[in-house]
Amino acid sequence: MAMPNNLVIVRHGHSEGNLAVDLGKKGDDSLFTPGFRETPGHQWRLTDDGVEQAGTAGEWIKSEISERFDRYYVSPFVRTRETAGLLGLPDAEWRVDQRLRERDWGEIGSMPRAEFKAKYSQSAFLKKIDALYWRPPSGESIADVRLRVRSFFDTLHRECEGQSVIVVTHGEFMSAARAALEYMSDEEWMFADSDPDQKIRNTHVYHYSRQDPETDSPQKYLSWVRKVCPWRDEGEAVWKTIVRRRFSNEELLQQVSGIGPILVSSVANPKETAFEFVHLPETPWTTYFEAFPVNPMSGEYKLVPVDELILTKGPENDVRVTNRLSPVERAHRFMADLVNGVPGAGKRAPIEVRSNANGTYSVVDGNATTAVAKILGWKELPVHVIEDQAPAGTSDFNDEE
Repeated sequence: MAMPNNLVIVRHGHSEGNLAVDLGKKGDDSLFTPGFRETPGHQWRLTDDGVEQAGTAGEWIKSEISERFDRYYVSPFVRTRETAGLLGLPDAEWRVDQRLRERDWGEIGSMPRAEFKAKYSQSAFLKKIDALYWRPPSGESIADVRLRVRSFFDTLHRECEGQSVIVVTHGEFMSAARAALEYMSDEEWMFADSDPDQKIRNTHVYHYSRQDPETDSPQKYLSWVRKVCPWRDEGEAVWKTIVRRRFSNEELLQQVSGIGPILVSSVANPKETAFEFVHLPETPWTTYFEAFPVNPMSGEYKLVPVDELILTKGPENDVRVTNRLSPVERAHRFMADLVNGVPGAGKRAPIEVRSNANGTYSVVDGNATTAVAKILGWKELPVHVIEDQAPAGTSDFNDEE
């Protein structure tokens, strides 16, 4: 038994939930009405944009992949069934499969972001530091969704060898499926989740294949992938080879060696500081740029002198040692990760600041990081000058599209 020759996974079009979140990110929570909040998320319809996106995606699939498939699977949610129907695939016979449903966002699925952060501050903190294993209150983590992904793939493995299969589902399910199909480590998944270039947008199409794109000869495993967002992307979708990696003992140890330890020293008296700073390069950003070739300086980021950064939350910058890492210790470890090229660390490197009229910058996010830079005597840091806006994610709870 083997997987299908071709597996096409499509995200649903822009939905009513996406629209509410879009406006919420701009400070407008007017669509979070009582009616909206009391309607289960699985009943959200597509917006007019979503309807158009679905039609465009269908034309691309029929033109670039195939008009017909051996198996058609769709999530039971309204927006996915609507998307599937609007793809316009001739003679399609869709199988509704509960395993393809969206990640369960629990109590926060129809809640404005500001309310979530106010009511569930600890959960919001965990979401920020551990996106892979964090569970929304009464909901699912991405790791939980992976179990459903694996169960669904087992069905494909048993029943769809050599066939062409199309699946219409959700962003978080696709994110979990990517991790499985592309053999991503936890660190690689977290890197991808924070990378805007890898954002799974509405009606994004991921095409996995066992057939060599150049020779058309079938291989044992799904070994190639290409992706396209038909209403947004221009040009031809490029095939990427999937590597089924295995690791030696030495390679595993090399991977974890770049992740600094949490407990850096024993603490005889928890009231006393036993933390010692590691001596890092004075200006490590050359290493940072080499480790992360996507140019972070383009348009958004700039290097500014550390002495022009104004800390706004003094208590967060105190070195505190208890049985857990203090904010400054955590920031120092983070900077060490940057210098050592730890995957994913670089996407958070530029701290967020607002520029002041006198040429200084007020730190919005990254006080502890700035404090460490000052302690170490670093001369400059990359910063991101921001306006009032929230970061993008992949789910209905987070999506821009």
